[in-house]
Amino acid sequence: MKNVIIFFISILVVSPLYSQRSYGEKIKTNKDDLSFYNLRGNVKSLKTKNYRVDNSKMNPISSELIKFNFQGLIIEMVQYDSSERIESWKKMKYNGEGNLIEILNLNRSGNITSKEIYELDDEGFMKRKTTLDGNGKILEKSPLHQYQFNNQGKVISEEYNNSIGVFKVTHVYDDNGNEILKTFYQGGEVSNKYVKSYDYKGRIVKSDVYDYSSLTSSVQYKYDFSDNIIYSEFINLSGFLKVKEIVEKEYDNWNNEVSIFSESYNLDGEFLGGYSISKNYIYDNQHNYVRCTTLSSDNLPSDIEDRLIQYYH
Repeated sequence: MKNVIIFFISILVVSPLYSQRSYGEKIKTNKDDLSFYNLRGNVKSLKTKNYRVDNSKMNPISSELIKFNFQGLIIEMVQYDSSERIESWKKMKYNGEGNLIEILNLNRSGNITSKEIYELDDEGFMKRKTTLDGNGKILEKSPLHQYQFNNQGKVISEEYNNSIGVFKVTHVYDDNGNEILKTFYQGGEVSNKYVKSYDYKGRIVKSDVYDYSSLTSSVQYKYDFSDNIIYSEFINLSGFLKVKEIVEKEYDNWNNEVSIFSESYNLDGEFLGGYSISKNYIYDNQHNYVRCTTLSSDNLPSDIEDRLIQYYH
């Protein structure tokens, strides 16, 4: 993409495997693992290879192998560099309810380098995380988290003691059970809070982040009939670079992005830069894509993602 400034705003896509480990969040079910990768059917494994296209040549960047159990839960994740050398290797274990209870970290030889153990309460919420080395020696043990629940079983308060006092998080919900306010306290004083609003379908339409009493960022969303985000407006009010980024997206019949258009402005309305890309897909008979080709604004391939998908029979 020539002569175009691209701004990357801090809207991160995080694997569901890691979002599972958030305190105050109930351990996610298998639906989130498969839907995160937009997979359909009884998927056994997903091997992804990413390439950067330069002068029609496909240059490998990275690859990843993910294995799922019969319930669709991730049981193994291996990440490779451009030369197919292992960079990260994890194996996951679950309890009978499908809750994540252990992650093993391995080296390239398959030897355990560390282990993360998650202690859950009776409701499936995480109370404590313990990290051990490859020999079973405790490296770190998090403080014990305590929860309070409302009549609908949702967390309304969570707290633990740290080196500078009591850390506490409170949650407020609307009549439909959507979290509308999340407040963080340190030493009895408010440190951060998140304020969210929803539409009639329970989809987030606005989210504001406050640092103490100051608004630091705000984002608004619009959706299509399939609940895909087709418009987002992000405003950053903290730090040196105060910007507004607008992103518009279109999707195909299988809910995969086919076009992305973005523009960034400073708060005085001055245009800072933008980009537009489109994507083409090849699908298998389960309607899972096996190749995604990203085209830059000049309609030339810039990136290619190949996916090898195996299914349980």
